[in-house]
Formats: sequence, C-alpha cells, structure tokens
Amino acid sequence: MIKGYRQEILPDAAKNIYASFILQANAYLSTNEKIKLTPHMLRHSFLKRVADKHGLHVAQNLSGNVSIKEIFRYTKPDNNQKHDIVQGLFNI
Repeated sequence: MIKGYRQEILPDAAKNIYASFILQANAYLSTNEKIKLTPHMLRHSFLKRVADKHGLHVAQNLSGNVSIKEIFRYTKPDNNQKHDIVQGLFNI
C-alpha cells in the first residue's frame, strides 16, 4: 500500500501511473537517451533495496506471493556489488 492511499493500487492504475511517468521522463530526451524501464525492473529494484536494508523475509512479505527461492533471484548482487564485497574483504 502506498502512503496516502487507503487501499492497494489496482494493476491497471499502476500501469497508467508507470506509463505517465515514463512519458514525462522521456519527453525531452533524444531517442538514444530514452529511459528504458519496465514495471518488472521497478519490482526488482524495490525488492532488492528492501532486502538490502531490511532482510529477505521483509522483502518476501512485501512482495506478496513470491517464494523465498524467487526472492533470492530478485535480490542477487550484481557484478559491481560482488566486486566491492571481494575488495572489501581484502581492504583493497
């Protein structure tokens, strides 16, 4: 639930909000500068941030019906994060 709303946003309303956001974000950008973003990418980003800050169980709970196995897929570290972790282990 989004703060300020009294109920969940229905999927069609979420798609409309997303489409409006992308149109505004890309309004003055050239074709090669356009933002490429999907609702699925937003979901991954949201769940990754929640898991990083509050743990996998909170991310799983907020995701609705995603299994713990799927949460691991949603929240796996990218190559930059893995590199930083390894470097941090050796204080490089």
